[in-house]
Amino acid sequence: MRIGHLVWAALVLGISAASAAVVDDDPYLWLSDIHGARALEWVKAQNAISEGQLKSDPRYKEDYDTLLKSLDIQDRIPEARLDHSDVTNFWQDAQHPRGVWRKTTIASFNSPKPRWELLLDLDKLDADEHAQFVWQGADCTPVSKRCLVRLSPGGGDANILREFDLKTKSFVKDGFALPLSKQNATLLDDNTVLVSTDFGPGTMTKSSYPRIVKLWKRGTPLAAAPTIFEIAVTDNSVNARVYRGPYGAIPLIVKSLSFFSAEFHYVLPNGSTMKLPLPLGAELHGVTQGNLIFTLRDAWTPPGAAVAIPQGSIVAFPVKPFVIQKMPPRFTLLWSPDEHSTAETVRAGRDAVYAA
Repeated sequence: MRIGHLVWAALVLGISAASAAVVDDDPYLWLSDIHGARALEWVKAQNAISEGQLKSDPRYKEDYDTLLKSLDIQDRIPEARLDHSDVTNFWQDAQHPRGVWRKTTIASFNSPKPRWELLLDLDKLDADEHAQFVWQGADCTPVSKRCLVRLSPGGGDANILREFDLKTKSFVKDGFALPLSKQNATLLDDNTVLVSTDFGPGTMTKSSYPRIVKLWKRGTPLAAAPTIFEIAVTDNSVNARVYRGPYGAIPLIVKSLSFFSAEFHYVLPNGSTMKLPLPLGAELHGVTQGNLIFTLRDAWTPPGAAVAIPQGSIVAFPVKPFVIQKMPPRFTLLWSPDEHSTAETVRAGRDAVYAA
């Protein structure tokens, strides 16, 4: 693991025709090609200047060594994720600079010295494929133990996607796979994927994110997958997510209008969708006992209510009675902040909601 310095170039999108001539005269327009040789050489030169200034400080060496040691320390608390019956963790240290994806049992994780089982070694994968993959996460099903693994060459927004088998600890031959793109995919079931990616001309928004969601069946070409949701090119992006648990799966499509506002649509068994009556500023945290748990970025008055729920509140919404049984929407206020408190972190557990 190494400490680096990044230089970012800003690119303004959606330029009007009236300003096109001005932009063409921009002497720094070449920075828009973030992977271009000239832009990368410029970034390298700027990083060298910054590195030289940092190293000239007499405190640099000691601070660098202290930070590096803390990042590589073996007895730090691993950031774990509960994937149904497995506890998974992505771990980086001096021996594994790219990182290893590993798993253990709940009992082992709670012991003083957990026994980790290696799933995927990114350093070995990089060596085998001559790549520089950065881990972006995995979406797994509880029964078949199949996962969609996201890897980003170089650490950019775009990623490649491959199906992985937790039982064999290997990528699935002829499994679900997507080439490099800004994209999102999640397993609806063992043989179906909800996917939003670059499907060709006109399928990305002006923000360069996917605007179409398709229902992709195993063994069929992606080009033949039916479209189940589409947004305007002026919207921000669209993606799918599936919340799984003992109370069943809740498949959602998130239509992002901006980075802080979105619509939420439920995917019905026939592939159609139903818009949920959630506020645009809702931030989803998962499902507890079949209830969708969300917090409010702004004060909100639920449909049919006379009183607004305060900003920052934690709210529960039973999804399936609304979408399956056609019952009126019900919202339960779980917690509201006061002048002395706020919920910084919210996690939805199987039977409880945790807030800090």
